[in-house]
Amino acid sequence: MNGEAIFTEYLLPFTGLLIIIALVATVIGFLMSIITDPKSAITVLITIAGLVVLFFIGYSVADSSVTARELNEFGVDEPLSQKIGGILNMTYYLFIIAGVAVVLDVVQRVVKSIG
Repeated sequence: MNGEAIFTEYLLPFTGLLIIIALVATVIGFLMSIITDPKSAITVLITIAGLVVLFFIGYSVADSSVTARELNEFGVDEPLSQKIGGILNMTYYLFIIAGVAVVLDVVQRVVKSIG
């Protein structure tokens, strides 16, 4: 069995299962946070709204071009290609935001230790 067959037969469905588990855990965590502290729901809703905004920014910038191979082999058409590009762009934006947050945290800790 080659590497691509292992990926498509085992790892890809497993990844989908992990995504579903993560979504269920996120929804359960959100509901529990609303029950324990209703004011914290505002922060979660603002975060979700921010993610939606980042997705639509990424979606609007994404290219919708599709090659013949992608269309025939994977069934990816132009709208799906743009959605995939939007999700990838959103992932890049989140990675940049996380990197900036780490750098700012390190700088803040250095400033606190000096002063």
